[in-house]
Amino acid sequence: MPTGAGKTVVAAAAVASLKIPTLCLVPTKILMEQWQKNFQEFFKTPIGLYGDGNHKIEMITIATFSSAFLHMKKLGNLFKLLIVDEVHHFGNGTRDELLLMSAAPWRLGLTATVPEKECLQNLQNKLVGPVCYSL
Repeated sequence: MPTGAGKTVVAAAAVASLKIPTLCLVPTKILMEQWQKNFQEFFKTPIGLYGDGNHKIEMITIATFSSAFLHMKKLGNLFKLLIVDEVHHFGNGTRDELLLMSAAPWRLGLTATVPEKECLQNLQNKLVGPVCYSL
């Protein structure tokens, strides 16, 4: 989905529908803060932050890729839903271990950038799951 098309709303709908512990991975501190603000508005509940010196885990937690990668041994089995913003950063071998270390059976990858063919295959077959919607 392109920028501004509602990827965060789709993520919030998944969280609201499943009502299970959720870890949202984002690439930057700025996006972590944006997701936290949006999710607090949607859910009116504390949202955990894991990154940039924050180590607060809640039912819904937002983490930067870097912090999650460093702490996935601790985080990996705490969440049942894994949401990956900018998922096109994965699938090429770089940081893929981050997604492999999560035990979350439910996964949602979001991006405005179509991954290259090989990366997309890895995302679909090994890391996240099949494309379910494209705009």
